[in-house]
Amino acid sequence: MKINRLLTATGVLLMAFSCGNPNLDAEKPFSITYNILNRDGTKTNTVKQGENFIFSLIITNNSDEEWYVDHGSLLGSDLAMLYSKSSVGNDTLIGRAYDSAICSFQAGVVIPANGHLEINIPWIADQLLTKFPSCGLNANVNRMLPAGWYAIKLDGKIIIFRSDITYEIPLRAYNSSFQVK
Repeated sequence: MKINRLLTATGVLLMAFSCGNPNLDAEKPFSITYNILNRDGTKTNTVKQGENFIFSLIITNNSDEEWYVDHGSLLGSDLAMLYSKSSVGNDTLIGRAYDSAICSFQAGVVIPANGHLEINIPWIADQLLTKFPSCGLNANVNRMLPAGWYAIKLDGKIIIFRSDITYEIPLRAYNSSFQVK
């Protein structure tokens, strides 16, 4: 009898906690892409030597509700970090496109219902190519890249939330490489 009550109580508690845990959901209402764009804003895996390029992060909201992205999780994600590819597998950090960011004091950046949030940060500072809603960037003084293979990598997690639900999206899957020639 005591065992049945214990099992019933445990089952009820597990159901209560798992129903409210968004990490158990198979389908999240958004998608993330992280790419290199050429100066014209076209996704590419080849950049012409001597030309600037753009780190582009797009978070698409596929739901009918507004969501928000936590500023700190964006800034702490190694966004706009550049690595030189190595033939032995150990990529070498070259640097980041920006040194620091100053963001407006708000809970997060809105992703409109059935819309997207786009963040574009050029390797060489260019205000016309920069798009980082509610944040200002202090750019690093970077140089054009020599010919070779390079990698972009996100690390950590992006936190997306609304009043009653929070998702933590791991970012290790959003890494890619490109060539400068």
